[in-house]
Amino acid sequence: MLELLLSKAPPGKQDELRSLIDICVQRGLTNKSIDPFEDPSQFCAATLSRLSTIGYDICDLCGAKFSALASPGC
Repeated sequence: MLELLLSKAPPGKQDELRSLIDICVQRGLTNKSIDPFEDPSQFCAATLSRLSTIGYDICDLCGAKFSALASPGC
C-alpha cells in the first residue's frame, strides 16, 4: 500500500516520501493496520492532496511549521 502511495506522489516528493517510509521501517513500524483488501483506487481526495505536503506539516500543539524529516514537532 505504501509503495502505491509512493507511486502516486508528485515526482518532486517521491524521494522525501521514500525517506519517511525508510524511517518508519527502521523503527519497526509497518502498514499492517491498512486493510489488505482496501481498494487503493478509492483513496479520497483528502488523502491524495496530502501527498504534495509530504514531510512538512504544522504542529497540532503550537501551530509551528516543521519538517518531519528534521524534527517531530514541538
